Parts: sequence; structure tokens; C-alpha cells
Amino acid sequence: MFKMLAEGSIKPLRPIKVDTFENIIAAFHHVRTGTHIGKIVISNGSHSRIVVPVRPPERTLRLGDNSSYLIIDGLIGICESLALDMARCGVKYLVFISRSGYADDKSQGIVANL
Repeated sequence: MFKMLAEGSIKPLRPIKVDTFENIIAAFHHVRTGTHIGKIVISNGSHSRIVVPVRPPERTLRLGDNSSYLIIDGLIGICESLALDMARCGVKYLVFISRSGYADDKSQGIVANL
């Protein structure tokens, strides 16, 4: 992509319309019309210091490494994702209940990855 940009094959979107925070409502109205072309940038001015708040870290799932966890409905779909995430969190004992069993190739592959 950088090569195409240097060659002039592609160009940045223009025009760039810069609005201030005080004018943000008008900027959103402009976007909603669907008639704008280019980029719309909201700025607090070139000399302003912008502070971006940092969100607190997401809570992590805490599972006991000496407990057994029952997953009902086999190893396909969301149960697959759940089992893999639980294994990544340190769970050693997973119990699966499924009417179809786990003899199919996909389920066998998941068991091998656990």
C-alpha cells in the first residue's frame, strides 16, 4: 500500500474538514446528511493538550485449577470456545456431556488441543 501511495496510484481522502469540540453537533449533523466526501476530524485546536481517559482493566475470569467444570452440549460452537478459554485460564478438569459424543474429527481435534 505504501508503494502505491508513493507512486500516486492511491491518494489520501480529501477534503479533510476539521471541526472543534464546540461545533461537534454540527459536524455530526453534516455526517448524517450523507452528502459529505472525505474525512471529518474533531479537534480541540492545534495548541490544546488532549487527555484520553484510560479505562480500568477488564475483570479476568478466575477459575479454580483443582475444580471440575461441566460443559453441556458437546465440543462444537460456543462450547468449543468456552472450553478453550477455560483451558487457557488454567482449568485442568473439563467434563463434557453431549448426545452426539465426540467421535467426529472436529471434536477429536479440539480434545487434542486441550
